[in-house]
Amino acid sequence: MCIPPSSKAAAESAMIVFGIHDSAKALMTCLVFNHENDHIHFLDVADGGYALAVKDMKHQLSEL
Repeated sequence: MCIPPSSKAAAESAMIVFGIHDSAKALMTCLVFNHENDHIHFLDVADGGYALAVKDMKHQLSEL
């Protein structure tokens, strides 16, 4: 897992709080309203993804 140095430094100074969950699998959800120019892609990891990242984030918040 790679955390950008600027994100790590900001988290250590309590400027930001974020959660990370590492996985070997990914999921992509595409919402296509218009194939030409109106579509959105959401990327998440499998095996709990954002839900487990929230647990990590809440732990950081509890230590502030």
